[in-house]
Amino acid sequence: MCSTEIRCGQCRRKLAIGTYIELTIKCPRCQAINHLKAESLPSERPRASSNEVNHD
Repeated sequence: MCSTEIRCGQCRRKLAIGTYIELTIKCPRCQAINHLKAESLPSERPRASSNEVNHD
């Protein structure tokens, strides 16, 4: 997953660099509350197979 530059939606000041699923951050310059959500959730890790093997 790559990092994203996070900027204020009102004054465009750079607020952070990182990855997020959901983030609320207040801009220190213009005092705007920025609420961001990821466009899509990261995919889940592959799970173990549900096929059980008996070792009798």
